[in-house]
Amino acid sequence: MEYFRSGLKSVLGAPPPGTQPTGAETVERLVNRVSTSTLLEDRRDACRALKALSKKYRLEVGAQGMDILTQVLELDRSDCEIVGYV
Repeated sequence: MEYFRSGLKSVLGAPPPGTQPTGAETVERLVNRVSTSTLLEDRRDACRALKALSKKYRLEVGAQGMDILTQVLELDRSDCEIVGYV
């Protein structure tokens, strides 16, 4: 079973188990999650994570996420919680 799992991971392109994603990669995934999520809770969670990362990775969050975050402000302006995160 482990052989099948490792083969599947290599085909799908999963990173080796010892490597951690960089801050820019994490920000990119969260921005993608904000832009593609259909559920408000998912967008809210991704915005919360981006806000937490923005303290350490300010440039990455600003460069990659500014357009998406302004869209969130326009589309979800009735939700006070997500507006607070953005």
